[in-house]
Amino acid sequence: MRVIVFLLLVLIVGCQTFETENDKVQPPPDYGLTPPELARQYEKGIKYLDDEDYERAAETFKYLTSKYPASPLNMAMIFNTGAAYEGMNKCKKAGLNFRKIVRATNGEEPKIQALALVRLSYAYECLNADKKVITSLIDAKGRERYLTRPTNLAELPARMGGAYGRLGKHKMAAKLFEQAEAGLYNLRDRTQAPAKQRDELARAMFFMGRYWFRGFHIKNHANIFKTYEKTQSYLVRSVELDSPKWSPISAKNIVEVYAYTYRYLTEVFKTKKVGRYKVSRDEINSLAVHALQGIRTLKTMKFPDKRPPKIVQSLYYKLDGLEKDYSDFLTKNNLGFNLSDNEKKRQSLKREGRTLNPNPKLEKMMKDIKNKNVPLAPGQ
Repeated sequence: MRVIVFLLLVLIVGCQTFETENDKVQPPPDYGLTPPELARQYEKGIKYLDDEDYERAAETFKYLTSKYPASPLNMAMIFNTGAAYEGMNKCKKAGLNFRKIVRATNGEEPKIQALALVRLSYAYECLNADKKVITSLIDAKGRERYLTRPTNLAELPARMGGAYGRLGKHKMAAKLFEQAEAGLYNLRDRTQAPAKQRDELARAMFFMGRYWFRGFHIKNHANIFKTYEKTQSYLVRSVELDSPKWSPISAKNIVEVYAYTYRYLTEVFKTKKVGRYKVSRDEINSLAVHALQGIRTLKTMKFPDKRPPKIVQSLYYKLDGLEKDYSDFLTKNNLGFNLSDNEKKRQSLKREGRTLNPNPKLEKMMKDIKNKNVPLAPGQ
């Protein structure tokens, strides 16, 4: 029993590749594991994950898995191997490890199976396999009692909405985003200190909006950016909450998506192909325009704040640079550029810093938190 408790504990504190250096893994007590090398090496592997030394973490857990395949910690070691590969952006290898857990547990260890299904969906998103993302998240939803409330109420529906949107099923996506936002609103808790509430909501919105952009392909760019214009709204709100832990990585994801897309765009413009797929001039033009409109949409979402946090100022400074890059690209290469009707509407907004159709509940929630009001209990 103690071994099972230890397994679940290390999964929670040692395998979150998006945690920061503030999360320290305490040295585990002696659980009577035999031989002692397993306990020592396992602790080292957890420390490597905590320090984001993913290559050493992967080597350590692979070694332990091969040497001690019958250990009660076998599933945790496979999970941690997948987490290490995830940290290195080796999505296929990460997915293979998480899928191995899903198949091997077969309902006997539902907690680790539920966690593995969520992480498997990350790998599939990174591999541009959105149908499998949806399947994994539906399976995870069926084990929701083993997952946290933020994951169940906000992350799962938002990430399913993102996957449906990238597949072009925007009506289904809109319903799921609405469900996710209702869930986010219901995560408020009057018993929490304001700082803790900000951290938890910023964390939830990071996972709602984060995009594994390495699965991007120009064939699907229109649906991807139409969807990302929605999910990036969660990320920018996470940034504006100024959470020491979650705001920086939310800002980083926003910048990385547009910076990666710009590098992708310039490379495609040179080669006119992606693998065996031949890219047309119209597709290149369309990708540049969609990305530019995405940045401009993001700028309309800026919360009206006379003294925005430094991280917000830094984010929009970087976005200004990226906006110029895309504009210069279109001008330099003589690509046609016409603002869409939606973009014209955005530019005609009378109230700077507002979305076209803001969710009134989320707007009120942001005002309450930004003004440091005590959050209301769910339903009030």
